[in-house]
Amino acid sequence: MSEEQELQCRVLGGNLIQWLQKWGPRLIQERNIVSWKEGTDKEPLVVVTTDVPGLVAANEILRGKMDQILYCRKAELLKFKTQHPDPDFLLHCELNLYFEKLDAEEEAKLRDTYHLPPDVRIAVQAEASILGPLFARGGRHLWDFSGDGPKLIEEAFETWIS
Repeated sequence: MSEEQELQCRVLGGNLIQWLQKWGPRLIQERNIVSWKEGTDKEPLVVVTTDVPGLVAANEILRGKMDQILYCRKAELLKFKTQHPDPDFLLHCELNLYFEKLDAEEEAKLRDTYHLPPDVRIAVQAEASILGPLFARGGRHLWDFSGDGPKLIEEAFETWIS
């Protein structure tokens, strides 16, 4: 992996660990409470969709440890879902973790908003927890990849919920 991908791997791995230990169990509990009448699985399959750095992190963290968690690229999940549809998320939920490619306009806007000089290497991490058709949460986080390790500039500078 490139240096940039190594940094992304560290960030996505940390995010995955936090989701597994804190956010995920709480969200699944909430899902079980609000959808008890709909026949949702109480222990759904969690599918982590990500890119290469996220796959490397997930493999290191999850290898052989958790049967209810799979990780793959988004295209692989979409292909699987066409053959095994679960549109109401009765049997599974999804955690999307990846870094976005910024266009010049958005990068300039972020640099202006956070007063970041051109020598700061910024990266935007996106995440989303999708637990049902109308039960999803997500956000974007701004990172600085300039120094020895990734530094969080702004957590959840954008968030959404449904």
